[in-house]
Amino acid sequence: MNGQYEVISEIYDELSGVDTDRWAEYIDGLLKKHSVTPCELVLDAACGTGKLTAKLAEVGYDMIGLDISYSMLSAARERCPMNILLLNQDMRDFELYGTVSAVISCLDSVNYLDSNGAAKFFSCCHLYLDPDGLLIFDINTEYKFENVYGENDFILENDTGEHLLAWSCGYDPSKKSCLFSLSLFSQNKNGTYTREDEQQTEYCHSDDFIRSTLEKCGFEVLAVYGELSDTAPSPTSQRAHYVCRAIKG
Repeated sequence: MNGQYEVISEIYDELSGVDTDRWAEYIDGLLKKHSVTPCELVLDAACGTGKLTAKLAEVGYDMIGLDISYSMLSAARERCPMNILLLNQDMRDFELYGTVSAVISCLDSVNYLDSNGAAKFFSCCHLYLDPDGLLIFDINTEYKFENVYGENDFILENDTGEHLLAWSCGYDPSKKSCLFSLSLFSQNKNGTYTREDEQQTEYCHSDDFIRSTLEKCGFEVLAVYGELSDTAPSPTSQRAHYVCRAIKG
């Protein structure tokens, strides 16, 4: 994970096209629907530039943001109020000062963890969650890896044309992993462009793996939903949201 999202951190929000208001409303709804007691302190693991962290703080949650990328976290610090604690840590092995009501991890952050890393993350979440605390995260589905990523290429450009991102996918079904090769072209004042390259890897996790690993780490899966919906994922859903409760003796 380390070293990913360093090149594109400054323009991530421009190119991602994420509807933060909709995501915040959705996560807020899940927290309220599935919490045994009202959630107060919430950890946003792999918070990135902090847009969702800040939006959930506006809704009324006490937020902590955590990310391994110093560049992404620097952008979050500029955006988030100073009362939001931001931690530059690895989501596979993080440390908090106490327990939290809920942990969220959005926008397929768990796909950046291999099988061992995902298990470490779930275990760490269980350690720092209150009894009956919630873990809410989403993953890109097997359908997306096979039919959307595959060997496809994408071009993303911001509104001003100052930045262009060339994104090439290489999905390996045997390894259940997809290598992203990213090339960012940024326009200089003289009209020339500077190119910066970065590679990222996402791992395809099956529903069976996610459920069995969560159970081993002390979680009960309360619900699985399709992308930003209140119904189960369909065979062609590109994203699945998991809502889980920490079981503590």
